[in-house]
Amino acid sequence: MQAKDAEGNKYKYVYLPLSKNNVTLENGKQLDYKGSYINYYIANQVILVPNYNDPNDKIANEMIQKLYPDRKVVGIDVRELYKNGGMIHCITQQQPINLK
Repeated sequence: MQAKDAEGNKYKYVYLPLSKNNVTLENGKQLDYKGSYINYYIANQVILVPNYNDPNDKIANEMIQKLYPDRKVVGIDVRELYKNGGMIHCITQQQPINLK
């Protein structure tokens, strides 16, 4: 069984790379895992893509650009976001308003 959208079209799967190297924070601390490019944010005219000062940043940005030809891909250095436990998509989530 293959997943489909609301109109019955099959989804196209694209496998993005991980960062080539384990993530190194700006302060030089090395983490024991690679960075993921999948946690990007889709805005009206841009796509904000996590970048890690890594050789695979360019490859991932170009792959994502091909998926969204009408938007501009902007790579954002997210190495310091690891301290807070979230990436671009996580930290750009909606904030509810108080309706009272």
